Order: sequence, then C-alpha cells, then structure tokens
Amino acid sequence: VSTQSTWGSPFCKQQMSSNNQHQVHPDVQKNLEFLVNTRRYLHQHPELSFKEFETSKYLISQLSQISGLEIVSELTHAKTGIIANLKGTKAATDSDEKEICIA
Repeated sequence: VSTQSTWGSPFCKQQMSSNNQHQVHPDVQKNLEFLVNTRRYLHQHPELSFKEFETSKYLISQLSQISGLEIVSELTHAKTGIIANLKGTKAATDSDEKEICIA
C-alpha cells in the first residue's frame, strides 16, 4: 500500500518509488485498518468548524486505547482541542527526530 503526497510526512519514507509515490511507514501499515476506520467515522459524522465536540470525544476515546499515549489535555484548547504525549522507548539524540506532530 502506498500513499501519494506532495508534502513530507514523518510516516512516509523519504525515498520515492518509481511511480512517484511514498511508501507507507511500517507503523502506519500495521495500524492501517484502525486509521482507515477512524477516518471513515469522522467523515460520516461531520461537524462545523470550532464545534467539533463529538469529534473530540470520539478521538479521545480512540487515542486513550493507544499504549504509550498520554492524553494531557482534553477539550481545553480551542474548546475542542486535544493534546497528547507519545512516550518513546529511547532518549532522542541530536541525530534523531525529536518532534512529530500529528494533526
């Protein structure tokens, strides 16, 4: 499975295949069914901008099931925002990527 993209993503390998598509990162591939189902649910239950209260509740319920992910803020930022920390298994070095933002 590959995903076509014109922007960089921490979940895509940097090398492009011959058909100009990024290869999906193994961690994404491993959770692909969960990610696709979450995306489908969100698209089936749209909400107005800045009024995504049910979306926030749904995402919190889904994110709280992920091992190593600590939800540190629920519904406090922009009333519907969520902040979570992903705990790694090793300390970051200067050569490692230190930040990954999933929005």
